[in-house]
Amino acid sequence: PAAPSPSATPSITPSTTPAPSPPAPVTYAISSNKSSINEGENVEVLVTTTNVAEGTNVPFSIFGISSSDIAETSSGNFTIGFFGTALKTFSAVEDGITEGTETMRVQINGINGPFVDITINDLSTSPTPTPS
Repeated sequence: PAAPSPSATPSITPSTTPAPSPPAPVTYAISSNKSSINEGENVEVLVTTTNVAEGTNVPFSIFGISSSDIAETSSGNFTIGFFGTALKTFSAVEDGITEGTETMRVQINGINGPFVDITINDLSTSPTPTPS
């Protein structure tokens, strides 16, 4: 009888696991609905994010004014909602003190955190002294 023919050795190709994709970049932006308000008026500040989970607290601080110039605290958190945004309203206090025009900076905390500046126009004026 004829000898059986040698069978070919199957070749095995090693499988490779694809490298994981790098995480999507996280971004933060901040804006306001007004660039200037008078004492006694409100301004809305909007934080817009990408790739930030709903419910994430984004800390902020306010600079350039005294804490008594607004009705809200000068630091806190924006809590990111379902659509990646958070909105806060700030009210400039009509305090009767002549301070001149001030600039309120709302800034997301962190190195080089994005910010928005809002001018607060002073409606209080001290009477001009009359010479006697």
